[in-house]
Amino acid sequence: MARGRKILIVEDDALIALVEQVILETAGYEVVGVVANAEDALSRVATTHPDLVVMDIHIARAVDGIEAATQILQTFGIRSIFATANVDPATRARGAAAHPLGWVPKPYTADLLLKVVAQALEKLNDGEAPR
Repeated sequence: MARGRKILIVEDDALIALVEQVILETAGYEVVGVVANAEDALSRVATTHPDLVVMDIHIARAVDGIEAATQILQTFGIRSIFATANVDPATRARGAAAHPLGWVPKPYTADLLLKVVAQALEKLNDGEAPR
């Protein structure tokens, strides 16, 4: 099921990004890029057209992950999951604008990341269209 599914990682902590990349690639996903800010995320999405974005909320520079995920959805119709330590009700309410396919609270296990990614991709397979 993972074969051929392309994922972009947006994470400004290099160690966390590397761990996410290894987890996803070991599971058979194709990681089409690892970027640390919204500008690079939008650029990479435009060139690689991933199936899903794994997005941290607090990323480098002024535009945060919620805004970046919303822009990616509006511009490209590509959905995200949030992998973040910020899972409080206010952040979740603000994140709803991006119509995320899931939330992975940090710190998390490899199994949890893979489970949420698989569930998100299944929602896409079931025809849950961008909003």
